[in-house]
Amino acid sequence: MSQTIPTLVLAIAASTLVHPAIAQLIDSQQAMHQRVITLYSFHPHTVTDAVRAEKSQQMDAFWNEVKDHKDTELPLLRSELASPQAPSFFRMDGAELLLSLSSTPADQALAVKSMSGADLTDVTPSAYFYSVHQLSM
Repeated sequence: MSQTIPTLVLAIAASTLVHPAIAQLIDSQQAMHQRVITLYSFHPHTVTDAVRAEKSQQMDAFWNEVKDHKDTELPLLRSELASPQAPSFFRMDGAELLLSLSSTPADQALAVKSMSGADLTDVTPSAYFYSVHQLSM
């Protein structure tokens, strides 16, 4: 029985651990920049399927974080997309996130400008086509 309690405690502790990239709060431009660099400083076409799957989960958590705190984090997202230092894959994925949250002409223009800096070898051609097509309408 004494073996069961420590095992149970470890299992509960392990189940409550959150990946560091997911646990980060985005409460400043510096925090947003660090989150973007941590998540997007890679080229999807150069990594394994396992790495892409892990990154995809982390990016989903990032999208949910920004959507859940739109009032405070959307301005930070806009600033990061406007930055010339933004990673190339973020330029596409971040623009998609922006467009999922806003359809203002200013945000559409920012998304177009951001997408133009994306490395298209990292982007699914149909996703790029549909995004650009939607913006053109």
